[in-house]
Amino acid sequence: MLRYNPNLPLIELLQQLFPISGLMQIGAGQNFDLANLGLDNFPLAAFIEADEVRAEKLGGAIQERENWLVHNALIGPQDGDAAFYNASNSNESGLVCPDTLTPIWQNLATVSQDERPSITLATFLKQNEKYKYAERINWVHIDCLPALGILKGAKNFIDGLDVVLARTVLDESYVKNGESTGKPALDDFLSAHHFVPVSQFGERNSAIALVVYARNWKSEALVQVEDWSNKNETLTKARDEQNQFATERATQIEELTKARDEQNQFATERATQIEELTKARDEQNQLATKRAAQIEELTKARDEQNQLATKRAAQIEELTKARDEQNQLATERATQIEELTKARDEQNQLATKRAADRDVQRRLATQHKTKVAELNTLGEEKDKLIKCLRAEKEQLSEEQKSQNAGLQTKIDNLEKLLEIARRSEEQSEKRLQLRDADLGNLQQKYKKIAPDLEAKHEMLSELQQKLMTAAQYAKQIDKKKPAPARKRPVAKKASRVTKTKSRKSKKK
Repeated sequence: MLRYNPNLPLIELLQQLFPISGLMQIGAGQNFDLANLGLDNFPLAAFIEADEVRAEKLGGAIQERENWLVHNALIGPQDGDAAFYNASNSNESGLVCPDTLTPIWQNLATVSQDERPSITLATFLKQNEKYKYAERINWVHIDCLPALGILKGAKNFIDGLDVVLARTVLDESYVKNGESTGKPALDDFLSAHHFVPVSQFGERNSAIALVVYARNWKSEALVQVEDWSNKNETLTKARDEQNQFATERATQIEELTKARDEQNQFATERATQIEELTKARDEQNQLATKRAAQIEELTKARDEQNQLATKRAAQIEELTKARDEQNQLATERATQIEELTKARDEQNQLATKRAADRDVQRRLATQHKTKVAELNTLGEEKDKLIKCLRAEKEQLSEEQKSQNAGLQTKIDNLEKLLEIARRSEEQSEKRLQLRDADLGNLQQKYKKIAPDLEAKHEMLSELQQKLMTAAQYAKQIDKKKPAPARKRPVAKKASRVTKTKSRKSKKK
């Protein structure tokens, strides 16, 4: 890190040549020290620090500056987890292992190592696209190692920069990974992007310095001029080839035009001949067309008559077959309906019988209830009599005890009669419940059968109507076209069957 406060007229000159529209500092630390470089007044700044605590402290230090933002992120050569080394000097913590700097920094050592998520500078710019850093920032200060890896991860962002300040190792021979930290490799990379080193600021450790690179507009302009010259030469050559090709095509077009005129004249003569032959042909075609039309009309009329006859025969055959099927189906439905009607009548008769039995049971139950009520009345009288007898028993003498014994026997008999009556009532109630259950089952079975019976009645009615319609239609056909003598009785039989089925359905 810089340990001095110099007056740097070079920075002021660069600010005059390349006014700062926005500045980004990577490895910003916890204190704002860009004032040491004469950088303290610019409209936009982005400070990036890998350590969260140091980033919070830096945010507090610049919180009054408008459009100056602090981001906590680890910027590296590629996206993904990377080894982060905590050095004995906290300012030197980062992606470069402190042990590799031991030859140039004897007291520097690695304290700990951990894995942290790292992103490239291009990824950082995409994640913070809302701040438009890629469009507004033209100065970058990389105050950490390795600067070369960070710049390689910037991709096209570097083409929009004017000034790059990068901290780097001056002599590659002091480190193991010279390509990542050494100044010569950094010079080559930035030179390819039209930057030239204009100065460097040393640190307390003379092997490390902050190198200032400025954009070499002349070199970039020469490259563009050379590119444009090559493009111009290519386009000129292409233009000449196109002109030569156009001349050749014009000659070919002239020859083809002459040949076309000769062909047109020949075609005109042939067209006259063709017109005469076409006229004669049209007359012959017209006559042939008339004859063909007449033949087609006659053929069509013959085919229509044949087709009509075939169609009528097929209809008669289908209707006859349908009539026979309907007769057979009607017979089957009539048998089924007769059976179902018989079953329904049996069920109704059984239900009527069960209802009559249930009425008998209800009357028996009513009689039993009456008897039970009488027995209950007798029981109450018995209780009253017992109370009276017990009262008299206390007053009567031993002679009356024999009479009391007789009374006790009567009482026991009355209690036995009462118990028998109660048991009889319970048995009557159980029989009544069983008969009610049988009646309920019969009613449920009848409810299940009833819709089928009604549906079958309706189906039979529909079949009878269809059969009558088919018979009428068959009669109409028989009247229009004479039918063989053997088919007439079938129609009459079908009519008789229809009448018989209609009579049966009316009876039902």
